[in-house]
Amino acid sequence: MRRLLAILLVLVLVALLAWAGLRYGPGLLETIRDRTATPKLITPSAVTASSAARGHDAQLVSDGLSNRYWAPAAGKGGGAWVELAFDKPIRVLSVIVHGGVSPQQQKYAADGRPADVLLSLWSRDGSRTDQRFHLVDRAGPQTFETAVGDVARMRLTIESGYGLGGGRVPAIGEIEVFRRP
Repeated sequence: MRRLLAILLVLVLVALLAWAGLRYGPGLLETIRDRTATPKLITPSAVTASSAARGHDAQLVSDGLSNRYWAPAAGKGGGAWVELAFDKPIRVLSVIVHGGVSPQQQKYAADGRPADVLLSLWSRDGSRTDQRFHLVDRAGPQTFETAVGDVARMRLTIESGYGLGGGRVPAIGEIEVFRRP
């Protein structure tokens, strides 16, 4: 009787493990791969924006320099967005945003900069994943973990900002996108 009970217990345990593996395995595998991979910086194939101030085009968010920046046209700060497209779909692990016009705190604080942003990521089939992030009001890079796969394009929409008013609009110095190799 004991032996039969032990066999039944083992069978139930195996069935539970099989069910958990089928239910959670694919997501768990992706999480493990994300955490063990060395993220690789990717350059977008195209960059567009809702608008741009003269001399501060959208392409400046991916030029490798955080002291040149994109800024929306005057009066277009709220809801302004910049969009990055990729040649091939990627798994985005993290996004680094350099808010403001400069990495130097004094210059940074003298102009508009983003506070709350909406990151929208679209896959090849058109499905969309939204994530909201809050940027701290300080110069320098701020990293946001995403771990979203099959991303063909992404849009960063500025929902609120610091130092706005008097014609100042929120600027973004650089957006760095890291993918899983």
